[in-house]
Amino acid sequence: MKPRRKKQLTFVELVESIRVTHNLFSVQAVRAVNISLTLRNWIIGFFIREYEQNVKDRAEYGT
Repeated sequence: MKPRRKKQLTFVELVESIRVTHNLFSVQAVRAVNISLTLRNWIIGFFIREYEQNVKDRAEYGT
C-alpha cells in the first residue's frame, strides 16, 4: 500500500483554517472567563455577607 500524499493547502484554505481555529478557541476562552468571573463575584458576595452579618446566620432585624 502506497502512502498517500498530503494535499497542499491553498492560501485561502490556510487563512480559513486559522480563522476557524481562532474562533473555536476564542469561544472557549470567553466561556472560561465567564465562569471565573461568576465564581469570583459569588465569592466576593459571600465575603461581604459574612462581614455584614458578623458571621451570624441571619442579620438582626432593622440592621
